[in-house]
Amino acid sequence: MPGTLYLDTSAVLRAVLEGGTTPEMERAIGAADTLITSRLSLVEAERAFIRLRASGAVPEERLADAGREVGGSGGTTGGRRTGGRRPMGSLRNLGALPAGV
Repeated sequence: MPGTLYLDTSAVLRAVLEGGTTPEMERAIGAADTLITSRLSLVEAERAFIRLRASGAVPEERLADAGREVGGSGGTTGGRRTGGRRPMGSLRNLGALPAGV
């Protein structure tokens, strides 16, 4: 069922960092024409990347890939996307959508 799908911060981070979303969520993300989130979610995701980088719990390349997938820097620049998941690069914040969408 294509359409627009809203994702909160935890759903975005889980999809790009863990890849452990439910099969139903994977299908919904893959089928969505547009993925949207709030500006706050993008800020929260960026802060999570910074915390993860400082802790050393997630490899740098994976953080960089995840940051690009959500449209941020992941707290860094450079690197390339490597996994088989659908890029979240089409993730748009609600402020970027035209009125009435």
